[in-house]
Amino acid sequence: MHTHIFIRHGESDYNNVRPDLTEQGFRQAQQAAQDVAAIVGTKPVRIVSSPLARALDTAEVIAEHLGLTYSDIVRHNAIRCMDFYDLGAMEKLWRAYGSAKAVERAYTSDELFERGTICEKRSGVRARMYQYLAQLFEEADRDAALRTHVHVSHYELLSSLVEDFGFDDTLNNCELIVAKIADPSISGGMISLTFRGVKHVYQLQTPTNADDIHAV
Repeated sequence: MHTHIFIRHGESDYNNVRPDLTEQGFRQAQQAAQDVAAIVGTKPVRIVSSPLARALDTAEVIAEHLGLTYSDIVRHNAIRCMDFYDLGAMEKLWRAYGSAKAVERAYTSDELFERGTICEKRSGVRARMYQYLAQLFEEADRDAALRTHVHVSHYELLSSLVEDFGFDDTLNNCELIVAKIADPSISGGMISLTFRGVKHVYQLQTPTNADDIHAV
């Protein structure tokens, strides 16, 4: 069984210059670190992070709590936030919504996020998340040594997991999604996701999109 803990970064100033977390963001990261430690225990762990500053800040807090260092963090570009094509237009859109929470609520429904003119298409971000998830399944099939992983990413990517795996909630900063992937050679591709204490179990082969997810 492989355990993958997905975490949204802490509250941020969104400057992409370290440190990029607010004081509240660092407190959130410290709480997340404690939550991760309670799951991981003494098992060896790999920490993977988006290369953006707010994710790396969060990952570093978690790493230090687990006895690791900043240099131990693996950066993975696939779990970065959505790409921005027109930063000025995006900033104008952010101001129009008025708050980060309002942007998050709009992300799943506003067609602006699917046009691909000012930012990466919502469907493209989701596809990127599934490509990353497929890679984790492939690693679970061949890597028996390291079975516990922490992934620090962004709302756009992780909200697709919350939505596609049947959870009807938004994802707050530094909340954990705990995925357990059984050995595919034994289970045929079983994955369980736990979010806010609720667990859903699914059957799937190497996932490429939401259509590959089948509730058990």
